[in-house]
Amino acid sequence: MLGMQLKEGANSDFVGDSFEFMKSAGRGAKGHIAVGTLSVERALEWFAGFGVKPVAETIKMKGNHISVAYLDNEICGFAVHFVRK
Repeated sequence: MLGMQLKEGANSDFVGDSFEFMKSAGRGAKGHIAVGTLSVERALEWFAGFGVKPVAETIKMKGNHISVAYLDNEICGFAVHFVRK
């Protein structure tokens, strides 16, 4: 698809490393937007300065680092989450 490798998963399918297609509804009234970052912790700290907080139950750890965390505010109906690259 789109000249990229299709990888089928249990909950979602991936096209290359650019697109994820969810098989069921998730967070957000219209869906979600993932933002890749080298440090989820630093991204959350920066957004905290604007009063935006992570949703505690969405935080996933990989080793000593946060690998995924959703923000508590939607943007135009889309949930936003950070994912560690």
